[in-house]
Amino acid sequence: MEAFIILLHGDISFTKKERQIIDRAIDAWFYFTQGLFLFHVVYDLEKTDLDMSEREDVILKVNSGFHHVQLWDANFGIEGYGFCSFRAYQSVIHLVTDRFPNERAFQKVIMHELGHHLGMGHVSHGIMQRRISGEEQFSEWDAEELCQVYGFRLEELSFSKG
Repeated sequence: MEAFIILLHGDISFTKKERQIIDRAIDAWFYFTQGLFLFHVVYDLEKTDLDMSEREDVILKVNSGFHHVQLWDANFGIEGYGFCSFRAYQSVIHLVTDRFPNERAFQKVIMHELGHHLGMGHVSHGIMQRRISGEEQFSEWDAEELCQVYGFRLEELSFSKG
């Protein structure tokens, strides 16, 4: 199967550390799907050779004062940390970077929201479950959901828990 390459425009205000965590989340998706999905985030459009002229999909950095704070999807209990919104020809992943309790939580929320970007819904266990705790990794439920969205047969693919 040919790989899906997904280009995203990343908010230039992400710190170097936050960008490294985003890269780890992207690497986890690549590993989980055995290279089937490859995300590439471009932060500075002036410093890339990639054609981003038609790209509308973005990852935004927001703080807890953001007005849609009650709509967050990936959460740890009551407080929300991430949300993926869809409009015509555009997906926007919002990350409330000033709320994350630790780097691992930040990475898991990014992984979860990238799943929504791919069209996945929530599952019972794994990265795509609604509430995030300390033990999530990719699960069979995640693999089945991804296969359902893209029409793959689970037996055709070799997923890793990552």
